[in-house]
Amino acid sequence: MGKKKKKKKKKKKKKEKKMELSIGVLTVSLYFLSLFGVFCVVVADLAKNARANLRSVLLGLCSFSAFVCTWYHIAMWLKGDMAKPEYQGQDFWYWIRESDLFVDAYKQVADGPVRWYWSAQLLSFVMPWVLFVAVANARKGVNIVVTVCYIWLGFAGAISLALPLHLIRCGDNGYHQLLVGSKEGQPTASHGLKLALAISGISIVSLPVLKEAGLFWVPLAALHIALLCFPFCVRRRDPPPAYSPLFYALAVFCTATHAHNLYLAYPTLATDPSLMWSEIWSNHCQASITFDAFFVSTVSFGSILLSKNSRPGFFPSFLLTLGSLVVSPGATLAVWMGLASGY
Repeated sequence: MGKKKKKKKKKKKKKEKKMELSIGVLTVSLYFLSLFGVFCVVVADLAKNARANLRSVLLGLCSFSAFVCTWYHIAMWLKGDMAKPEYQGQDFWYWIRESDLFVDAYKQVADGPVRWYWSAQLLSFVMPWVLFVAVANARKGVNIVVTVCYIWLGFAGAISLALPLHLIRCGDNGYHQLLVGSKEGQPTASHGLKLALAISGISIVSLPVLKEAGLFWVPLAALHIALLCFPFCVRRRDPPPAYSPLFYALAVFCTATHAHNLYLAYPTLATDPSLMWSEIWSNHCQASITFDAFFVSTVSFGSILLSKNSRPGFFPSFLLTLGSLVVSPGATLAVWMGLASGY
C-alpha cells in the first residue's frame, strides 16, 4: 500500500510539473507571438496608409532607437535572471517553468519609493496616450482591431516603440488629428470610457500597495484590460470637445499621483539625494523604463512643438513642455490634449 501511495504521489508531481511547464511555455509563447503579430499588423497598416516623407523617416528612426535601447536592457535582465543560483545546472524549460518573469519585472520597478516615483511617470503617461490613440483612430475611421494592435504594441513592446509609429499613422498633423472629425454626436464621453479610466487610475495607485500583499498581478491585469477597453468605448461620431473633461481629469490625476509619490520618496531622498539619479539605473528593468519614458516624452513634445497647425499655439505648448519637467509628462500632455480638443 505504501509503495502504491508513493507511486501516485510521484505521478501527481510529474503531472503538476508538466502543467506548470505547459503554462509557462504557453504564457511566454503567447507574449512573443502577440508582439510579433501586432507589429506585423501595425507595419501593414502604415504601409497602406502612411505618407513616406522625412517626418515619417525620423519618427521611424526614433521608434527603432527606442526599441533597441529598451529591449537591450530587457535582454540583459532575462540573461541575469537565468544566471540566478537556483537555475544553475538546470535547462531552459526549468527556468521557464519556475520563473515568474512578468510579475518579477514589475516588482523590480516598484521596489522602493524612488523607483516607483520614476516608474509611475511612465504609467501615468500611458493613460492620456491610450485615450488619444482611441479617439484619434476613431476620428480617422481606423479599424478597431488595428487600434488595439497599436495599444498592445505599446504594452508588449514599448510605449516608445508604438508612439512614434502611431504619430506616423496620424499624418503630418500628428497629435492635431484629435481635432478632426464630425461635430455631431454626444456632447459627453460614454460611461463605459469613464469607468475604464477610473479602473485604470485605481489600478496604478494600488500597484505598490497590493505588491506588499502578494496580489501584484491583480491591478496589473486590471490596468491592461481597462486600457484595452478604451477603443471599444469611444464613439466615432462624438466631437473632440466631448473628451476635454476626461483629459483634464487625467491631468489632475497625474499631478496628484506625481505629488504623492514624490512625498513618499522625500524621506529617502532627504538622506541621499543622489538616489534620484542612481535609482533609475539600479537594474536593467528600471533602465528600460527610463529609456522608454525619455523617448516618449521627447517624441511627444517634439511633435507638439514642431507641428504645422499647433493649437492651442506654440507658446502655450512650449510652456507645457517646460512644465513636464516640473510636474510630469503625463499631466502636461493631458492638459495640452484637453486644450487642443476643446477648440
